[in-house]
Amino acid sequence: MIRVHLDDTRELFTAPEPDPFAGRFERESGAEQIVEQAGGRGMAAPLAVHVELDRPPTHPESQVRDALDAYWRDETSRAKAARRRIWNRGLKELAVGALFLAGCLALSASLAAVTWPADWVGDFVTEGLVIIGWIALWHPVDMLLFEPWALTARLRALRRLVGSEVRVTSAGTTPA
Repeated sequence: MIRVHLDDTRELFTAPEPDPFAGRFERESGAEQIVEQAGGRGMAAPLAVHVELDRPPTHPESQVRDALDAYWRDETSRAKAARRRIWNRGLKELAVGALFLAGCLALSASLAAVTWPADWVGDFVTEGLVIIGWIALWHPVDMLLFEPWALTARLRALRRLVGSEVRVTSAGTTPA
């Protein structure tokens, strides 16, 4: 079961103000705390969410459940769109980087035929161009291979949360 403890239902979608004097350091909304906890859970267990409030709820449990479900569905759409943007941008940058690498390799090959005052100068220039060309591919490859991982993990957590059981209790009550 995923548990979050909040002052009231407003903190479900708005980050609370940190108050170190009261021992409050949380900087994420309750919904984001739930998503974060869901990402670390095993895949087999069905998810249940328990929202514990210090004050009586200002909205009925069914409305809280519907609002959280709508939030998770919206966040799922946003994460999918962000993953598509990363993929599209990565492919564009990969094409530019590959062309830049090809240009560096061609220039390096043509400069290798030049007679340099010292051999090390020629090596420095030609090898430097090859290295610069490969560095141009670093970001697009990183973007295509590693950036989607975090979004994929978030998507997995959000998909598991959509339609999950949500219980809301306030101080002094227990979940049904």
